[in-house]
Amino acid sequence: CDGGALPLLPCTRPSAMEISLGAVVKAFGAVNEQLEAPSDAEFAKGTGHEELRLLLSLCRQYNLTAESLAQQWEAFCVNSPTELKLDVRSLERLRGELEKADRKRAQTPASSRRSLDRASLDKIARKSGAFTPESTKKRQASLFS
Repeated sequence: CDGGALPLLPCTRPSAMEISLGAVVKAFGAVNEQLEAPSDAEFAKGTGHEELRLLLSLCRQYNLTAESLAQQWEAFCVNSPTELKLDVRSLERLRGELEKADRKRAQTPASSRRSLDRASLDKIARKSGAFTPESTKKRQASLFS
């Protein structure tokens, strides 16, 4: 999950775990989107709660955790030129962005994708001289002077 048109966000891909309704409600609450969690029996009826159904569908379709989807939603909202409301229409637009990102990722050969783990990031920082002891002391001195 490279975010495609969205900024790069850490994406956690669930292996075979099932995304729960409660996990989606909690994850979206963490990004200030309050969703009402229906009872399992109410949700099982298959009527209403279209936003929650669509969120669960997006998690499954794109193999995202509830937290990753909530982060993608938040990034989508931040990058939108208009204010978005968490509704079916906006979620369908998000689905389009996720689809574009998946197509872009599928077209990129695996050999050209770089995994930026902590060791890689540290190596890049050392090469650039961004975090040498001297540069750190200079930054600290400028902050506290």
